[in-house]
Amino acid sequence: MTRALTIRRSRVGMALRAVREGEPAPAASLRSPRTARSVVPTAAAPLACRMRNAGRLRERGVMLLEALLAVMIFAIGVITLGRCVSNLIAAELLKEEDALARRALENRWAEVESGAVPLMDAGNGSASRSEELKGPFAGMTMKMTTVPVQKKNEKEEKIEGISAVTLTVTWQSGGEEQSKELIVYVYPRKR
Repeated sequence: MTRALTIRRSRVGMALRAVREGEPAPAASLRSPRTARSVVPTAAAPLACRMRNAGRLRERGVMLLEALLAVMIFAIGVITLGRCVSNLIAAELLKEEDALARRALENRWAEVESGAVPLMDAGNGSASRSEELKGPFAGMTMKMTTVPVQKKNEKEEKIEGISAVTLTVTWQSGGEEQSKELIVYVYPRKR
């Protein structure tokens, strides 16, 4: 049995009805276009509804994928921002510790230069000593190494008494050992 579609017009609107060949056409729908949900053939209504629902579901699926993608991009941005803040805090802490170590080296150099901390007599070799710092420099270790330097002047005469003083401060930061070093040359003053 084949089906054919016929179009019937009424005063209110247009209605499509499926009619089998040889059967009389049913009465046209008298619903107004405002109240009528659809003007599709009644035999094709389940198929049309399924197609319409499939389109809605597809739209909902695409919307869900868009929302998931937006949430994923937002989450990646938040994680990246968190890592940046963490790195910034670590860098700031390291900067403060580095400034404190520089200050400790400058203080010790000023003490050596003024004579408050005597130079070690290295003789022909090198001499070194270490000490734990106190006060604001607690947790830092200062090592001072003195090595005699053999230099000649422009007349090729040997210059006696020049020493290379190496000041090294070490400390623990984030489970790793950090260090800062200052090397100066000292020529003792004649008094």
